[in-house]
Amino acid sequence: MAPIEWVNKALSNSGLPTYEEILGHAVKVLREDKAVCERPKMSARQLYLRQIGAEWLDWRRTEKDAAINYSHVSQKHLKIPVIFDANATPFLLFGSDFDIKIFDPMEMFEEEASLHTQSLNFRRACR
Repeated sequence: MAPIEWVNKALSNSGLPTYEEILGHAVKVLREDKAVCERPKMSARQLYLRQIGAEWLDWRRTEKDAAINYSHVSQKHLKIPVIFDANATPFLLFGSDFDIKIFDPMEMFEEEASLHTQSLNFRRACR
């Protein structure tokens, strides 16, 4: 039995929709969701990541395979996010079309570090 058949059988036995129906619904939700945060740059990032998520899910539906593995990342149409190597150097796999002008991983790392610092400061102030 192919993995997708096993997944669909398990979903059916549980009274749930098929794998394709679930992914189709997720794609629809991602494409229709236009909610954004108040900061324009972060809003652009949210919308971009939703778009990429919808594209990946749509691709997974057509592949009829629940697994994503390393062999899939060489497909040019899939936007692979930036990966960090063991030395914390960011790089793109196989010339991915992932747009680092919209979602710069170093900026996001700094955003997370800033949020962490703000959370620590808040906790200290509450003591």
